[in-house]
Amino acid sequence: MKKLRALTSLVAIGVATTFAVGLVTVPAPAQAAKKAAKKAAKKAEPEAPKKPMAFDAGPQPLADMSGRADSKREETIKKLKALIPTLQKNNPGKPIRMFQLAEEYWKKSRYIYIMGMDKLSKSLDAWAEAGSEGNPPTFKTLPEYRESSVYKAEALKLYRKILKQYPKFE
Repeated sequence: MKKLRALTSLVAIGVATTFAVGLVTVPAPAQAAKKAAKKAAKKAEPEAPKKPMAFDAGPQPLADMSGRADSKREETIKKLKALIPTLQKNNPGKPIRMFQLAEEYWKKSRYIYIMGMDKLSKSLDAWAEAGSEGNPPTFKTLPEYRESSVYKAEALKLYRKILKQYPKFE
């Protein structure tokens, strides 16, 4: 057994020495030649003309207004709704979680509102192209208005509950 350990340690030392010697024996002029060849290749290639950066000054969609963000928001709402009833009233994390849920409701309301306004804009364009006959579409007639109002009311209800039950919450 002692011979096996001695042999393995000698092999390990030999491998390490060979590896270290291999690194040391790399000739410096060869590396310098490689660097010079790379620089020459870069100079030989014509540079593509640089274009100025394009800036779009038009309205940009809000980052959290995508459908993917909305699905994540829904997951968060479900998790918070399940978590909050399990927390005791004196738990310092409860008002924080309630506030987070209220914020998610508010964002959801805003998302639905923006989607509804987009739908209204398209409806108004179609109404105008059709000759503007009859009453123009309004936001309050869209289902998004009611849905947005429900989420907004839930958020406000939670904000009021936090203020009432946890007056020292910041």
